[in-house]
Amino acid sequence: MCISHILGVGKPVDLRNANNRAVRINPELVASAEDAGASYEALGGRLTRFPSFGFDPLFHDGGLIRSREQQFMERVNVQETKAKVVNGIDMPFREATQIYMDITERLST
Repeated sequence: MCISHILGVGKPVDLRNANNRAVRINPELVASAEDAGASYEALGGRLTRFPSFGFDPLFHDGGLIRSREQQFMERVNVQETKAKVVNGIDMPFREATQIYMDITERLST
């Protein structure tokens, strides 16, 4: 390692690369949210648990769920909708929600 990196002198990107000690870990070593929550509570922590909301009438049919997702993605630009929500424009999100519900209702009958 060069002395300039030890002293913190140089280009920020070079300093970062020279000092980065982050390592990738196998995703299988990361606990699921449920297991992490249970471990936290076992150590005395407290979590707020929210009840489930609503009911998906297509939950029993993977084919219908895939069809709904495909139809939805054909009609809604999710990235654009997210960008607008982040910028305080919620109408595209409201419209996307209604489209999702309409597709679900049509497929469930």
